[in-house]
Amino acid sequence: GEVDTFLARTLLKYGLNEVESREFREFWVPRMKGAPYYRVSFLTDSWDKAAPLSVTPRPQTSIRLFMDWRKLGAPLSLVEPTIVTPKREGFTLVEWGGSLWQ
Repeated sequence: GEVDTFLARTLLKYGLNEVESREFREFWVPRMKGAPYYRVSFLTDSWDKAAPLSVTPRPQTSIRLFMDWRKLGAPLSLVEPTIVTPKREGFTLVEWGGSLWQ
């Protein structure tokens, strides 16, 4: 029951605006059912390296976010990452996605 709230709070920190965050959650929250716990992580810089992207014209700001998540049967203790919220300037590229093989 906390997935939507967690994602809403976290996606804003990663730079998604309200509309982008809502669309992300509309896609992912229904898929994140059936487990008492989830391990959720977001790839940003490492996603840029794993899946390079070329866009013309070149964006002044790029926000690329890939969610990696797994269902868990028990809680897991993790260190919360430090998130630096990007400042949107000019033409902004926003790409979000995630793993579907749950």
